[in-house]
Amino acid sequence: MGTYTTLYLDEFELASSKGEVIPEVMTVFLESDRRSVWRRLDDGEIVEGPSPEDDFERKVTYATSVANACQRLDVMGFTLDRCKREYEQIRQDELKAYRDAMAEDCAGNGEPDGLYAEQIETYERLTFDNFSTAFSDVFQRRLRSYELTPDQRAELSPTLAYILLEQHDEWFQFGFLCRDIRSFLRAVLSLAPPDMLLYQDVSGLVYGEAIPIRDEAVQLLIERYPANAPRIVLTEGSSDAEILSKSLAVLFPHLVGYYTFFDFHGSKAAGGAPQLISVVKAFAAAGIANRVVAVLDNDTAAHEARRAIREVRLPDNLSVIHCPSRDWLREYPILGPSGDVLLDVNGRAASIELYLGRDVLTEDGRLCPVQWAGYSSTMRAYQGELLEKSAVAERWRAKADRCLADRSAFISADWDDLRAVWEQIMGAFPD
Repeated sequence: MGTYTTLYLDEFELASSKGEVIPEVMTVFLESDRRSVWRRLDDGEIVEGPSPEDDFERKVTYATSVANACQRLDVMGFTLDRCKREYEQIRQDELKAYRDAMAEDCAGNGEPDGLYAEQIETYERLTFDNFSTAFSDVFQRRLRSYELTPDQRAELSPTLAYILLEQHDEWFQFGFLCRDIRSFLRAVLSLAPPDMLLYQDVSGLVYGEAIPIRDEAVQLLIERYPANAPRIVLTEGSSDAEILSKSLAVLFPHLVGYYTFFDFHGSKAAGGAPQLISVVKAFAAAGIANRVVAVLDNDTAAHEARRAIREVRLPDNLSVIHCPSRDWLREYPILGPSGDVLLDVNGRAASIELYLGRDVLTEDGRLCPVQWAGYSSTMRAYQGELLEKSAVAERWRAKADRCLADRSAFISADWDDLRAVWEQIMGAFPD
């Protein structure tokens, strides 16, 4: 008969497949989301391990929260807005096809096939909002077609009947209009509470502990289509890459693996904004299929370097961003000839070190100052650099290590500015 794997949202079956997982579904999980437990067959109780007296089965799942899954789908480009647009475009295409067929039938025979009119009525009614409302009802009431009585079937609204009773794809039973099951998942997850559990049951595929089912499925997708690979983050140097990599693990641990960072150490590539812009142009010319985000500092040197691509038309999968301006950086201490003054360093001296948190930028009760390092005649602005940069970086590494070792340390630490940087990165591709 074969073995089935099933995707569940809070015990409600969303999709199933025979003999193997659906690769696209597995991109929503990480290998670290894998859970393996023993369950007693007579009462379903989860126990530490099997005993000779009882019959057991091993339950192996990949599980994450709805909030994590939604954010991962957004990173992959399956935003809710994109799903809505794709759904409506397919709906309109279906309507046009049936209307054209009916018009052709009328022209040839004079009497249109009634099937065309029925399908037109179905797709006219089947807007994204109507589908979402109906599916929310299906999910809340845990409706399944095989459990409905004849009377219940007769009482279903037309949209509910379409979702529950019509024949759709073999593994995808609800008739959502999309080209990729991840669009369906993103739409459905928007209807569920953020802390609800989404999980893929792979128990029937596991005959040993070491099979990396998720990684093998995703690797297959990458071989077919590179856009399923992690998003590439380019930075001005290895220290910037280290900061973003480690802060991702602290702030968004469920997204580790969805981003990869250009290896300045391994490639021995030169750092700095001009070099980063050169890499951006090389990636654009090479036709890299992955989504690539180049992260520039928010200082004079970075804005000047970016001028080199003002006339370059970058592909849609390549985005260049600056660290975001921050209100509190409008009055930052500058070390000048006449002593410390407070000036706006956004756009002139906001290197990534100024986003490490005021807790590590502060020593002996004062913020480490910025010093002007040179004047750009092109930008008509000074370039500033943070003094004591190495000491600030070391304090930040210690803070990051504490938070990674003990999540309770995160509560008292300042991560607001690096969170803003990551929100800028995650919003680089709104679609």
